[in-house]
Amino acid sequence: MFIVRKARKLRVVEQNLCEYQSMNQRAEYTVRGLNKKLSDDLVEMLVQQLMGFHEYMQEEIADDLELFVKKKVVKTTGCPSVDCVLDVCYMWIAAELGELN
Repeated sequence: MFIVRKARKLRVVEQNLCEYQSMNQRAEYTVRGLNKKLSDDLVEMLVQQLMGFHEYMQEEIADDLELFVKKKVVKTTGCPSVDCVLDVCYMWIAAELGELN
């Protein structure tokens, strides 16, 4: 975490709450289907980004990632937390595909 590396005198409490999250199977299938164009490691990172969002939003994120990979279209949702995750995912994808200058 950036804040942990830069700030002093912080106490870090680590948890793993993933088991309490549900995964939309269609969204996961959509993202995993990107493995023809993206590395397995990146696909796994993208799937992990879906966690913590409502199942409807997971589908939206997955569809937006697929649109970016296949048609180079950046789509936003108007939800700051989702758009922040999408922005990071778009950067990871663009970097792997060599689309960043």
